[in-house]
Amino acid sequence: MIAQSGEVSARMREDLENQLRMEREHYEDYCSRWNSQMENLIMMMKKKQWNRKMEDKWTDRLDGLRQFLIAIRHQFNNLRFELDDMMKSGRFHLTAKDKSEIEMNVRILHEKLAEMQGAMENEVEDMKRMEEEHPEASFLIDIEESAKEVGEAAAEMTKNLQIFIEGMKERSGVNTWNGCVKSFENLEQKVALIPTVKGLKEKRMQEDSEENIDQSVVVSSLQITELE
Repeated sequence: MIAQSGEVSARMREDLENQLRMEREHYEDYCSRWNSQMENLIMMMKKKQWNRKMEDKWTDRLDGLRQFLIAIRHQFNNLRFELDDMMKSGRFHLTAKDKSEIEMNVRILHEKLAEMQGAMENEVEDMKRMEEEHPEASFLIDIEESAKEVGEAAAEMTKNLQIFIEGMKERSGVNTWNGCVKSFENLEQKVALIPTVKGLKEKRMQEDSEENIDQSVVVSSLQITELE
């Protein structure tokens, strides 16, 4: 029985390592495509080619930032359903098999959160670089700030998952699970606030409108002063 259990654990570890390896390969491919897309965007902005094609490229890029949450949500829900089932069945004391399965789920979550953090940190740096070359493009700051907040939320969730795993070893994992849930909900909210091209355009139009109003007030004041 012990030998059989060891074989199952070994297979689970092997499956986990294979899955993580595939995830890393996928992420490396994603980074390569992401960098190529960034170079295209910079080139188009330098040539002042702001058109439908440019908007589509920005839409793809912003959608790409949101995509990271899909895998994280899927993995987190798997973990949540597993824990909910245990609690509903009254299994508050986790078996060695329970802990092994949970730890594997958390490892995969850590990997996906690390990928999200890395992507958001790269995005912040890319936006800063573009801001230096295109200070007139104020929307770059909105994207930079949003990516920074998403990265921080991912880091917070990673920290809470680690606290949960440590608590599980001390038989207090269930008590620390709420922190994981709250940090995941916060991450969802931050991702939902990643700008859209439509939202950025509307904000720019609003800013231009307010700027024109301010200029009109200044001009009117000057005219009144001259009349006096």
